[in-house]
Amino acid sequence: MILLAVLVGVAAAQDAPPPSSLALLFEQLRPPETVCGEVAVTIRTECGSASTACDVLAARLGAHLANGLRQQSCVRLSDVVPSRSSWHDIGAAARWATVHGYDWTYDLRLEISERAAVLAGPLYQAQRRGWAAAFDPGILERRRVSVRVPIDAELQHLLAGPSIVTNESIQVDRFSLPSRGYVALAVGDVGGTPLPELVLIGGNHVQAVYAHFHPSASITATLDPVSLSSLPRSSAPPTRAIGTAVVLERSVTARTSELATSVRVHIEDDTLHVTSTNEPCGVDRYAMADGCIAPVVGRDSFTPAVVGWDGQPRSPAPSGFYSRAFAWIRQPDGSAQRTEAVVSPRGRLVVRVGDRDAGLTDVGAALAMTDLDLDGTVELLVSDNALVGAGDHLRVLRVRPNNTIVEVWTSDALTGSVFLAAAGDIDGDGRQELLAVEEPTDPDEPATLWVIR
Repeated sequence: MILLAVLVGVAAAQDAPPPSSLALLFEQLRPPETVCGEVAVTIRTECGSASTACDVLAARLGAHLANGLRQQSCVRLSDVVPSRSSWHDIGAAARWATVHGYDWTYDLRLEISERAAVLAGPLYQAQRRGWAAAFDPGILERRRVSVRVPIDAELQHLLAGPSIVTNESIQVDRFSLPSRGYVALAVGDVGGTPLPELVLIGGNHVQAVYAHFHPSASITATLDPVSLSSLPRSSAPPTRAIGTAVVLERSVTARTSELATSVRVHIEDDTLHVTSTNEPCGVDRYAMADGCIAPVVGRDSFTPAVVGWDGQPRSPAPSGFYSRAFAWIRQPDGSAQRTEAVVSPRGRLVVRVGDRDAGLTDVGAALAMTDLDLDGTVELLVSDNALVGAGDHLRVLRVRPNNTIVEVWTSDALTGSVFLAAAGDIDGDGRQELLAVEEPTDPDEPATLWVIR
């Protein structure tokens, strides 16, 4: 697809890799300094078919907590207390531990689903010990652990191993959008609702869509659009509009080539608010997930230069680009690999994974990137390098460790044109989807949102 617009949409700024899900679980298990004496730790598991792997994870969490407790000189901890099937009621483990002479008890529960891990439970302090506690343990809850983390590549590898994405495993949904002519979009929590919001930036308006999707292929909740017509306009916009949008601190920072300023978009009391801003990239740059980029003057593309949030130059992109995607891809060993992809004005896709590059020719401007199957290897969504109005296709590509790019899935022929794409967790399940917007050829029809899992 020849470029009409450029998209970047992510959940949050990514100047540094976010902590892994296992690291977040470990962080919640840091013992308070007030714990002193004999300590018991029990972690019950509810993991369905993954019970064996779940027990391994529970043992690892228990060992981490035990190591933290042993760092405190007044704590005595011999072993992690095994879970018992009879401990179904609240406090059963604490009563057992109190009878057996423990002063403190961690009574935790680990639940694993396809998308998330939940670790929760109290830290009890005993008021009595020994057999007297069997009749009246007098336990007091001093602290509560409660954390829900998405299943990432590290946890997936630990629990079950990845299920590699294939043509047969790809799931596709389509939804009618409220309008058309979108230049950029971003997905994230910008309104404090249980589910993320989809913020769409058009040439003259901004719309926010709550990520509530109806089986009839329609979006059931939107907010009234806000016009951009009162904002300062660009004195010399390119013939074809470009733009970026990124979620920063529970608001969206967006910029299009038709405006002389960036805009900040946030939701408050179910109302969409849009204000002009020069933060964080200044007057002439556009915000992306890992920093700021600059357009080529008078053209519908960007220079290779990337400036980080600290104002320091980053390694330049592989080339000047129409569109660019950036992400930290979690690896099975828990590390995160810096990954970026660009589509050049000549329709060449270049993907840089760590210090190695892979390439493909004859792709369009739409570009999105994530790890769909949580195996540590990136998948990309691209469009065709076709003339506007000549139809289109969507393709999911996979970058192999040997630096080759293979096609995993391709759509049927589209009548409309795909100008932009993004990656984001649109349904709030903790795992990112690949998104694309198809603009129709019929001026009376709305655009279509494609959601690819």
